[in-house]
Amino acid sequence: MPKRPVLDLDTIEQWLPDDQLLTIGESATLLCISIRKLFDLADSGQLPQIRIDGAVRYRVGDLRQFMTSRRVHRLPKTPRRGAGSR
Repeated sequence: MPKRPVLDLDTIEQWLPDDQLLTIGESATLLCISIRKLFDLADSGQLPQIRIDGAVRYRVGDLRQFMTSRRVHRLPKTPRRGAGSR
């Protein structure tokens, strides 16, 4: 089975201009989500769509902004003090 290509924000920025339009399948693959989830995000207003004569497209810039806005930076875990440690 072929390996899935690794797409991160740096790769996207380097190879795809913000105004590039992607299909539904391409957009879902880029976000690593299902097509249904992509439609749910668009229907809820979280992800803008472009409709051209019935065809749905997504701007790379909008997908990039969506990914960037959901980036989570976690702090390193600190050891918890339990009943057994004194």
